[in-house]
Amino acid sequence: MNIVEDITYYRTAFTNATGIATISFIIPYDNDTAFGVWTAIANADICGIIVHNSLSFKAGWIVEIVSIKTLNENNVEQEKFAITQNVIIELGLKTIAMTEKTATLTVTTYDSLNRSLNAA
Repeated sequence: MNIVEDITYYRTAFTNATGIATISFIIPYDNDTAFGVWTAIANADICGIIVHNSLSFKAGWIVEIVSIKTLNENNVEQEKFAITQNVIIELGLKTIAMTEKTATLTVTTYDSLNRSLNAA
């Protein structure tokens, strides 16, 4: 993974009739570049006085799988199963969302010949 130290975008905006100025930018879609903490810095000239403001935000997957384990009927971690054995899948998830989100996950199991056995 490449660590990107600094990406800088410069924008200039003038206020509208109600005094609001807006700008926009697109975060590049490359996981090495896009994911992480971004900081937006604003400087404004208000009647000859320069004011500064900043906002930091995190860009990343809304829901991310951080761990996955396959367990047997006794909740013991196991990787190989007989054809009649039950498989328990334990997922560890994390989110960077600040509000409740609904996530849909699909899990597919494969045999030793890479043939799909089941999906849920």
